[in-house]
Amino acid sequence: MKQDYAAILEQLPVCLIYKPVNSKTYAFSTEFRRQFMLSESDTLSHFSFFNAFSGEAVCSSDSPLVVAERANEVCQRVHIVARDTRYTCIFHSTHVCYENQHRYLIIRVSIDDVQDIESRMMNASLASHLSFSMLLSSISTQLINAKSNQTDSLIEQSLGSFGQFFNADRCYLFRFSHDKRFMDNTHEWTAPGVTPYKDELQQMPLDHLPYFDAAIKTEAVFKVDDVQKLPTEAHLEQAEFEREGIRSVLCVAVYLNDDLFGFIGCDILSHVHHWRHFEVRYLKLIGEMVSETLINVNNRRTLQLLQKELIEANKSLEKQVNIDGLTGIANRRFFDISLARDWSNAQFNLRALSLLIIDVDFFKRYNDTYGHVSGDEALRKIAQTINNTMRSHGGLAARYGGEEFAVILPSKTEHTCYAAALKILEAVRELKIEFSSNKTEGIVTVSIGCACTTYHADESIQGLINRADQALYQAKAGGRNTVFFDNFTSKCSV
Repeated sequence: MKQDYAAILEQLPVCLIYKPVNSKTYAFSTEFRRQFMLSESDTLSHFSFFNAFSGEAVCSSDSPLVVAERANEVCQRVHIVARDTRYTCIFHSTHVCYENQHRYLIIRVSIDDVQDIESRMMNASLASHLSFSMLLSSISTQLINAKSNQTDSLIEQSLGSFGQFFNADRCYLFRFSHDKRFMDNTHEWTAPGVTPYKDELQQMPLDHLPYFDAAIKTEAVFKVDDVQKLPTEAHLEQAEFEREGIRSVLCVAVYLNDDLFGFIGCDILSHVHHWRHFEVRYLKLIGEMVSETLINVNNRRTLQLLQKELIEANKSLEKQVNIDGLTGIANRRFFDISLARDWSNAQFNLRALSLLIIDVDFFKRYNDTYGHVSGDEALRKIAQTINNTMRSHGGLAARYGGEEFAVILPSKTEHTCYAAALKILEAVRELKIEFSSNKTEGIVTVSIGCACTTYHADESIQGLINRADQALYQAKAGGRNTVFFDNFTSKCSV
């Protein structure tokens, strides 16, 4: 009766694996053999089982057949590899009792997906070289237009597109250190359910993987069809690959401007794969595109840095051109430019414009008494004092020539101008720069001439300068340490 029931199971128009519970031998229904393209001599030894989510091989104790035997009824999703084909299947298992108390384990197998292992890396819907060229074009377009802040995400997207196209389990990019002694996993894509290792694979010493190190640096390709068949000298590599669940691995070198940058690679976890020449070529093309992207981004960053340096250099040059080397305030050139601009604005807006010309009293005598080094130091202190004092008035202080300074006060009337001049007069006195040859004061003082456009609206720039200069002459003639504004004079008494 047992044999009769087995004969019935073999002829059922459904895909079945079955066996008596007290037996160790599984049998296949005729439909099972047809769907899996098995001969009469094929047995379970021709099958390998893999976890449907992680892609990792299933150990014998966790085999879906063992699980089915232990459970009364169970549904499992598994990957089966038979010969050169991988199947994604659903196992529905149950225990039935036949006549004479003969119990059977019956597993109904539904096939969700079938992939030819020899062309596993070529998806059925993208099976031609034209399809890969289209993928390559799409990846290239994204990478060429990548901005610096998008590069990392786009490289990982490209690795993902490549991995999905080839149905790989993991794709990655590694970068070597400058001395080529260490490597970092900088970018990684993994298929759903596959364990990522990017965070772990940082600062890895290449001398810990000497077989790989030699191959990638000398041959630019590291190709392993079956990790279990690596030579004895590659035992360190084999241990690492087994730790990561890798069955087959392919890596190609990536160069930047003829310098070895690192490598791009992909892993297969579910089965042994025999890499073909076009797969190596495709991975090289992806590596070259990533390389070009990194070069372009690096060039753009270099250009941006050069532009930044050029801007800074121009600012520095402009500062050198417009700043007086001795005093650190605006020079005569910048004074002329600024006065012309402010004059034009004042004329257009019908606003006032005031000008102060300042002269250090008896400066030649000061130099003769204390020397030119002390004279230069005195000019620096006076210049900074004038500049600081006028900053609150929105004025521009400049060295006009020798021991003369000038201040432009846009939109300031004669009263404000005169008040500002008095502040300068007092601030210079507060410096208390000793000057024994100045018999009257005993310290360094200045004389100031002021002029404002509100008195002669139709005059020229030179006319304004001449009036301020004439006012300075009047201040000096009036005893120095004085401000003169047209016919309005004041002796500063501090």
